Amino acid sequence: MVELRSFRKEDARDLAKNANNSRVAQFLPDVFPSPYPVEAAQWWVAEGYQLGDVFNQAIIIDGECAGSIGVTFLEGVYKHTAKLGFWLGEPYWGKGIMTKTVNEFVSHVFDEFSTK
Repeated sequence: MVELRSFRKEDARDLAKNANNSRVAQFLPDVFPSPYPVEAAQWWVAEGYQLGDVFNQAIIIDGECAGSIGVTFLEGVYKHTAKLGFWLGEPYWGKGIMTKTVNEFVSHVFDEFSTK
């Protein structure tokens, strides 16, 4: 079962376990640490996921924090657009999880933030 929700302090261990993989990090921006230590995960769940004009959620699979999905809302001439980003731990690849998750997340973002 896949659930999207805010990050919680207790997600740090699972987050670090699933993010600490060079195959996960290889196509992500340089701000995504690789290797991904537990301290980075602790910072992310405590405050990092909320910094800036963003909306980020944890991807929870069977109770485990398996990844993250989020949007960054752009400004100026791009004010009606957002940049989508996501990653998922390698054990969950190839199962159609992100296709379903992206569709659900984007629908929620349009419903919640369409006036932003």
